[in-house]
Amino acid sequence: MTYSIYRLKDTEENAIISFMCSSLLEKYKHWPPNPESYENIWEEDLPGQDSVDLEAVYTKFNIHKPEGFRHHSMSVGDIVVMTGKNPGAYFCDDFGFKSLPDFYTEVSQTIPHREV
Repeated sequence: MTYSIYRLKDTEENAIISFMCSSLLEKYKHWPPNPESYENIWEEDLPGQDSVDLEAVYTKFNIHKPEGFRHHSMSVGDIVVMTGKNPGAYFCDDFGFKSLPDFYTEVSQTIPHREV
């Protein structure tokens, strides 16, 4: 399986919604997240694994950043996309993660398909 971290592109339009939780994004009519506003900033292949614990990903990118990761810590608004047996996209919210099936459907068309 592979997981990727998507982050809002650094644009003037996105500056106002950076680091917003889902309830505020919804309030200001920016929910659900638009995949075109995001870019893939990290991808990691985990051979032999069927899934990854989202809280472990959050911890990894806040406490034990991998070598080569040149971005700020994982934050509210980032999205984790997983491929493999349990595919999906998950929005890092102010408390936990929210599933984003439409986001996954759109970005999965650009993810190279690998044997599961």
